[in-house]
Amino acid sequence: MAKLTRREREVVALLAQGKRQVDIAKSLCVSPRTIEAHTKNAKMKVGAQSTFELALRVAVENLNK
Repeated sequence: MAKLTRREREVVALLAQGKRQVDIAKSLCVSPRTIEAHTKNAKMKVGAQSTFELALRVAVENLNK
């Protein structure tokens, strides 16, 4: 998670809570495409193949803190 930007971490944390990308976009006052871009960038940085894997890695990392 250290590789991610503040906004990417924020989006991933909301995804890990089970929020949908559309709802995240509304709550952050950005377009759904922006959330898609943050999610895509976070997946690439972390090496996750899917949004589920990304959220799972974050959830596991937070448990290990």
